[in-house]
Amino acid sequence: MIIVQAQQDRLMRLVCSSLLLVTLLVPLPNNVFAQSDHSRENGQWSATRFEDIRAGLPTVFIASDSTAATGGPTTRGWGAVFADYLDLDRINVINRAVGGRSFRSFTREGRWDEIVSFLKSGDFVIIELGHNDGGGAQNSRGRGDVPGIGEETEKVIGPDGSEEIVHTYGWYLRKYIRDTKAKGATPIVSTTTVRNLWGDGHVERGMGHMRDWAEEVAKQEDAHFIDHSNLAADHYERVGQEESTKYHPQDHTHTNVSGAIVNAEALIAGLRAFESIELNRYLNAKGQGIQPIATQPHWGTYSPPRESQLQATAQARPDYGVDRRGRALRFPPGVEPGMPHPSYNPHLPTLWLIGDSTVKEGRDNGLNGGRWGWGHEIDRYFDLTKINVENQALGGTSSRSFITGGWWESVREMIKPGDFVMIQFGHNDGGLNSQTARIRARATLSGVGLETLEMQVNGETETVHTYGWYLRKYITEVRAAGATPIVCSLIPRNSWQNGTMHRSDEGGYAGWAREAAQQHAADFIDLNHIICDTLEPLRQDFVLGALFRPDDGTHTTLLGAQVNAYCVVAGIKSISENHPLHQYLNPAASSVEPARPENVVSSSASVR
Repeated sequence: MIIVQAQQDRLMRLVCSSLLLVTLLVPLPNNVFAQSDHSRENGQWSATRFEDIRAGLPTVFIASDSTAATGGPTTRGWGAVFADYLDLDRINVINRAVGGRSFRSFTREGRWDEIVSFLKSGDFVIIELGHNDGGGAQNSRGRGDVPGIGEETEKVIGPDGSEEIVHTYGWYLRKYIRDTKAKGATPIVSTTTVRNLWGDGHVERGMGHMRDWAEEVAKQEDAHFIDHSNLAADHYERVGQEESTKYHPQDHTHTNVSGAIVNAEALIAGLRAFESIELNRYLNAKGQGIQPIATQPHWGTYSPPRESQLQATAQARPDYGVDRRGRALRFPPGVEPGMPHPSYNPHLPTLWLIGDSTVKEGRDNGLNGGRWGWGHEIDRYFDLTKINVENQALGGTSSRSFITGGWWESVREMIKPGDFVMIQFGHNDGGLNSQTARIRARATLSGVGLETLEMQVNGETETVHTYGWYLRKYITEVRAAGATPIVCSLIPRNSWQNGTMHRSDEGGYAGWAREAAQQHAADFIDLNHIICDTLEPLRQDFVLGALFRPDDGTHTTLLGAQVNAYCVVAGIKSISENHPLHQYLNPAASSVEPARPENVVSSSASVR
């Protein structure tokens, strides 16, 4: 055990007090259709786990993508708030929406079969997929369907050499409808949510032909059909482009909680137009207060001119100013690597954090909420009057792509003597043989040696090195700037066997990180093992339900990020009793006991 029983008790109090705070928060009323209500963030979201199904009650399942998923504070899908409109004493709401999924990938990953296995007579399934179904079967992201609604198929060879037979959009939808009916449940076909793309005063409706395909298949299979796209588009055009853009703080697809409410209430307005849909019987007073759309004519689709789309997107993009080189910032200062937060004090030493999304909250740009990295929570343990804590990590990066993408150069320019740099990569370093270009472009060679590989990337030849080589490069350049490097092994995935978390050992990224640090006598924290040893006593069910996201095994919830930050501090305090970073810890860190010494390699370690 890394931590003594007293430390485990303190950690459990941290976990339990955070959970209690969440459960005491009560949703605030919102009885007006399309009313902005950011206070809704304080409420409870629709349940997502099959374990939350209460026996003896019908269940409405949601099969969809990120536009219906729970998300996080920056982006929320309509499925997250759908439970607000139903009488939860009489019906279960289980939101199985998962970001990035299409009919094809939702099926391939077994997510649809899971829903079917829990379906029973009297249940309902809202089927809404399409945002990720375009691009064709050969799309490099492995989620595009064959266009149309027929029986055509295409054979696709996966990165591992496996063969996949890809069907049409309509084939998958038809399968979902028939599988649902076979269980005695009711399928409800819903078209996609609206993207905030405008042209000539009109918003996009339907995303190509998918809206029409959904309607045609629903008609053929005698299934209920809700034209969610047009119902929501009517609202967007009624309030106007400027107002509707407020529903989309990050991009033209994903909504905040206000946009989620708009989409949820638009869907319910469509449901209420059909008395034959039995789900209406389970609406609560709030749901019944949504006025039905008396008729739903065939609005058809509308695609803004490409030029108008680009102009609308540019006009909607916030102005975050420029970086230190005068380049326009895509994201707020402190989010994009190379720009510190506005609170940065150049007269203080700085703890710089570089890594991937498990360090930075979110995915890709650090804003897509719901995926929280430990770097978001680490500053609570430092005296910010004495030191800056700058989280410069970026989701989706590897030890290689953080350099080749120019992010490391931007951070390195800001490092000054007396600073500290914590380095954690590994989750995105694999996949050198992937068929997906973006994965190959960030993959590193295994190990810590001097092997290289010449690779063509964007028409140019790049020399790819080992994972350890890139870590040594960071260590060397941090020291050249007069700062102290601290290497962390990658956080563990939420993978268990017989009550034990899977660890990255020798021959894996944790072992390679340790070896690279030892080769250059750099400080090392085996965060992978520290977190595993900390979470195992909390047991798998609790960790799965409270600390990791339910839809992936890598990213943590906010509570999980807090626990991981706690473990990082335990690692820092174990490097050595006189480590210079200790002087900047605040009293909040006093309750954190050092991790087991053998999991931390000090700078006094011998060089291999």
